[in-house]
Amino acid sequence: MTRIPAGRVLRSHYPYQQKVIARYADVDPLWHINNVAMAQYFEDTRISMLRMLLDMERMATLDGDRVLLAHQSIDYLREGKYPGSLDVGAAVLKVGNSSVTIGMGLFQDEACIALSEAVLVRANAAGPCSWSLDERTLIDDPVWRLQTA
Repeated sequence: MTRIPAGRVLRSHYPYQQKVIARYADVDPLWHINNVAMAQYFEDTRISMLRMLLDMERMATLDGDRVLLAHQSIDYLREGKYPGSLDVGAAVLKVGNSSVTIGMGLFQDEACIALSEAVLVRANAAGPCSWSLDERTLIDDPVWRLQTA
């Protein structure tokens, strides 16, 4: 596992947050939330945040423009328990010419149980393409950055 910056394990540092209720289908035989369920929690939160910021339904009508997942990593820090609720926090970590890196934390009872990073790329039929000025302004706004202070 890579070294994790201290600010990544604090729920309050993530400007976008979403609550998740653990389902019975999310658990393994030992009643722990399984890794596939955690990946789905991260995916749902990431997509929800991007839909809010970028109006992705509108983007899909523009000559096949879309946002694609290029990379995702997950570090499992401790077990998640069922039954219970969890919070997923998300923040923009980096914005590139055609990409954005989203950092996410999964929290249960205020403890960080998993961290994820996802790199998403804006693309059209020809391949990766630059963010529009409006899109870049929205995703590069400091309000969506990981709050480290």
